[in-house]
Amino acid sequence: MEWPTPGQRPRLGCWLKKPRMKPTLKTIAKAALFLLLVFLFHSGFSRNFLRLTTGIVAFADFEKGGETTVRLTMARTLRDGPDATGGFLVGANPDGTVALDSPPYLSSFGLQGKFFCRAVRWQGGDVERTMEQGRFYLSLFAAAAISLFALCVLGEFGWSAMLLFAAGVHLSVWLVFAARNVYLMYILKLLPIFFVWMLYPWFLRGARRRFAGLASGVGALTLLASLCQFDYVSNVVLGVAVAPIYFGISRGLPRRAILRQALLLMGAAAAGVALAILANVVQLTRWLGSLPEAAGYMRHIVAARSYADIDPARSALGQSLLWVWEGYLPIPALALPFGQPDDFHIYLSFFAFVSAWPFLAALAFLDGRRFPAFEAARPKLAGLAAATGWGLLAAISWGFLMKGHMVHHFHINGMMFSIPFLLLLFVFAGAVLAAAARQGSAWLFPPQPPPPPPRNPTPI
Repeated sequence: MEWPTPGQRPRLGCWLKKPRMKPTLKTIAKAALFLLLVFLFHSGFSRNFLRLTTGIVAFADFEKGGETTVRLTMARTLRDGPDATGGFLVGANPDGTVALDSPPYLSSFGLQGKFFCRAVRWQGGDVERTMEQGRFYLSLFAAAAISLFALCVLGEFGWSAMLLFAAGVHLSVWLVFAARNVYLMYILKLLPIFFVWMLYPWFLRGARRRFAGLASGVGALTLLASLCQFDYVSNVVLGVAVAPIYFGISRGLPRRAILRQALLLMGAAAAGVALAILANVVQLTRWLGSLPEAAGYMRHIVAARSYADIDPARSALGQSLLWVWEGYLPIPALALPFGQPDDFHIYLSFFAFVSAWPFLAALAFLDGRRFPAFEAARPKLAGLAAATGWGLLAAISWGFLMKGHMVHHFHINGMMFSIPFLLLLFVFAGAVLAAAARQGSAWLFPPQPPPPPPRNPTPI
């Protein structure tokens, strides 16, 4: 937006575009904004100060059973030594109860349990203090990661997109509920996607060898997330492609280059998942005593979470995918604050956000002759439309691959929609809103043509 010249009427909002700030002041302003965002996000994640509710479970009880396994693993390690559970988390008994002497949970490597078992020794054996500090620092880490991503959104799309993204995160009930959970380690599932998005411009401005470092970082972060849990790994593997899709389209890269980079990054993320599976098999082999038994158990777990009829009481074979999604789409995705679990509260469902994507995508391709502001923002809006659409496919991929998990975990699986679809949709809506504001400003305050130059006086 141009600074008005003499003789021109100012356009709405141009006075907010001050002359360029000095680099030092700009850095200080960004640091202050980052700290403010961290404070607000951390307050929401650690205390739910807006009192959001899912209508299904209370904030204090969200995945409380998972956190109980971490707490019992620490207590059992203090009592019986570090090898008491073979490095796994404490699991559940056959009747579903969880106790100190329950058998281990063999379905994942259990990195979070290993970390907290060391942390509780640093705390002098105080399990409850370790749990509280774990929630505090995990919320702080999640707040810092999301704040960094918000600053990247500000630099790429402006204030409208950043503010709408920040507001959306604050009101996203599943993200707020899951961020502090020491069992879920939810932020680790978003880190590979954030990492690629924040560093992809650095890759585009540099040499090709930087891509190897980018892919290695994606693989390492995906490995870290998978060593804690395998839930939603398909979302992460597919989600890392949103950055090459957006930046490739918005910067006008060839389609073949976009496809190649997206496939390489997804391959790096898949390699991280494969290494985590290998680590789990090695740990299972040590616990069960033989490699065939470990491989058989892994096949059993995959079958139980997907489609196979392992346990007739928990079988998903009789349920259609349409029935599964019919149960998930109406549940709250974004809620107005200060609601009560058993009281009336207002929310937007996942169906509302899934339906919003084609509407926003249509707005991104409005006629440029009638809507020049949308034409000027076309590369970024087209990139966001494609990236958000791919993010939606990534978000629902887990539901199609692991129907058994979806059928039996309605109380937690709403959080898969934020990996990464909902977060990108907030950014997309903010970018469209900014283009609409510029278009409205142009209609209300059309630029005035400059005055004609004065005529030369006629010589006598």
